[in-house]
Amino acid sequence: MKKTFINIIIGIIIFFLFQIGFTSIMYGASIIPQDAVRKNMESSADLVCEKEVFFYVADKLTPSMIDRYADSITLNIAWNLGGEDHLKSAMLDEFLTSDVINENLNFKAAVNDTVGESLFMRQYLRYWHGSAALMRFMHLFVSLKEIYIIDGILMAGLVLLNLFLFIRKKVYDLAIAFVTGLAAVSIFFVPLSLEYTWVFMVMLLVTAAVTCIMTGKNGKKRMAAGPKNEADSTKKITACIYVIFIGAMVVNFLDFLTAETLTLTIPLLVMFRLSDSEKKQRIRAAVFSAGAWLIGYAGTWVSKWIISSIVLKENTLPYVTEHIAERLGGEVHGESVSGIGMVFGAVGRNIISLFPVGYGAPGIVGAIIICVALAYIAFVYRRKDFDKNQVILYAVIGLIPYIRYVILHNHSYVHRFFTCRAQMATVMAVLLIIFETSDFLRRKRKRR
Repeated sequence: MKKTFINIIIGIIIFFLFQIGFTSIMYGASIIPQDAVRKNMESSADLVCEKEVFFYVADKLTPSMIDRYADSITLNIAWNLGGEDHLKSAMLDEFLTSDVINENLNFKAAVNDTVGESLFMRQYLRYWHGSAALMRFMHLFVSLKEIYIIDGILMAGLVLLNLFLFIRKKVYDLAIAFVTGLAAVSIFFVPLSLEYTWVFMVMLLVTAAVTCIMTGKNGKKRMAAGPKNEADSTKKITACIYVIFIGAMVVNFLDFLTAETLTLTIPLLVMFRLSDSEKKQRIRAAVFSAGAWLIGYAGTWVSKWIISSIVLKENTLPYVTEHIAERLGGEVHGESVSGIGMVFGAVGRNIISLFPVGYGAPGIVGAIIICVALAYIAFVYRRKDFDKNQVILYAVIGLIPYIRYVILHNHSYVHRFFTCRAQMATVMAVLLIIFETSDFLRRKRKRR
């Protein structure tokens, strides 16, 4: 009980320190003079205007849709951070827009100081927009083209780092599941849009941290069961929960509500695959991890609204509640979809966006072949002495993306081209279940 109380106090301190840090980052970005970023912002505006607001890299392939709409808004907010009241600007997150011109051109008009009757400033305070702050900092040195390249290099490096950690630990099943999950959600398109990158960057960092913690001291060999092993396992899991908690706060600060659950589900799958803990300890770890993530994510969101209300000296909730209702069950522009239809549609449309299903007839054939191969492995190599509790945990984690789709069915229905990537956890969970319930890869695998 005493340790739990201490952990809660530490968590509260970490939470407030991060909220102060987020506010400081936004404020720091807002005091950068516009002239210092003007040249690179002009280059970025030219780049986004070379393409449509939304465009496909591969012909009509859903995961290849690039969202320059969101990128332009992020850059527009980054450009407009500042003014006479820096803190107010940092909380209000205004950008120049119009109802008749697309967001790419609106961003260019903002950088060019264009004045027009259709142009006006719009607040976007319901998100932290930490990504806009980072863009303002980065535009001191580079433009959007170089940022896309940097994102690609960083993401590739983080993927390789995680694979190295898995292979060094000789958890080849986890490495295979991880790579397959990334391929299934078309990771190769992610660095081409700022909007998609943040959640993957955070997920990859958190996953690497969790792997290092779980394979740290005493991680190279399995210890004998007993109080010492249980205490060591508890310390590792507690450290992982802190990392997941921090990841939840950071992803809320940076992300636009894309595939945020990845920062919970992937680290959890890795943690439980590497854990030697007993049944009760694993269940507690799952509950506390999910709770910590939810508190970190939702708490960071609420803190933005509270800080904004204090700084702006007005109630900002009306700006927020209208959009919450829309994401839960708003209408779909240009379509007539019932509430139930949207719920089922949100799930179905996201499933068919996975690789290779989303690649047309050849992709469907490929998906069938893969499913048959997995079924063959599960049947031929099946065994009876698998860890049922581990399988249940994997299954629950794999279902989290669909719970998210059902709750935020409007958002998931409309934005499936990026929400579909939350299913990386589902793909990984399915493969880990197959490896757990069979002797495939390791016939003499030691059990927990």
